[in-house]
Amino acid sequence: MSWMKVIALREALKQGSTAREHSDEPSLAVLKDLPDPNSDAEFTLIKHRYRREFYRAVREAFVAISKKQRHLLRLHFMDGLSTTELGLLFHVNQSTISRWLRDSRQAVYTATKHILKDRLRLSSREFESLLPTIISQFDLNLGEVLGPS
Repeated sequence: MSWMKVIALREALKQGSTAREHSDEPSLAVLKDLPDPNSDAEFTLIKHRYRREFYRAVREAFVAISKKQRHLLRLHFMDGLSTTELGLLFHVNQSTISRWLRDSRQAVYTATKHILKDRLRLSSREFESLLPTIISQFDLNLGEVLGPS
């Protein structure tokens, strides 16, 4: 049991006879809801503060790329088509598809970076350090972001 849980349990027991009349189980249940002292509070704050802005920026970035790029990303990531299958579909070499996918992903990244830097007034360095923190816990629904076909 961490020191924070011990302190919380002692404080609960100090609240008087009503706290002592109950078993330890409710107290332990309350302690389970306390934040983990090993978790990074700064990470949690960043995640909550910037998550919505990041999601909006990604959506706007997908809107900013070409219709062909959105279609290609949709086919690859949502429909699960391989680069070989996409090459056959578009009548181009697999390496061309790989290049198109790379360029499309880069376009989304660049647009997202530009939008967030402007909106949050971040330097490039701040953006680069913030991005992994947000992405690591970011739940992105590509269907919502890419929109209808």
